[in-house]
Amino acid sequence: MRVNAIAPGAMRTGISAGEMQGENLHRTVAQIPYGRIGTVDDITSAALFLASDLSDYVVGETLLVDGGMSLYAAFADAG
Repeated sequence: MRVNAIAPGAMRTGISAGEMQGENLHRTVAQIPYGRIGTVDDITSAALFLASDLSDYVVGETLLVDGGMSLYAAFADAG
């Protein structure tokens, strides 16, 4: 049995739409090395990978899908 998890970073969704605009958006993007907010498609791709045979030997992992945001020093200190 394989058990894995997906840990999303900042994502553009209906719930976050109010927060992901103006100065909040610029401040958030500045913390993401990839240079953009994630999308539902980014999470879908990760889930499809984990559900496929391509991840057959991946077990007990948490897949960070955050554009590198967890590498940002201020985020790491707060997390």
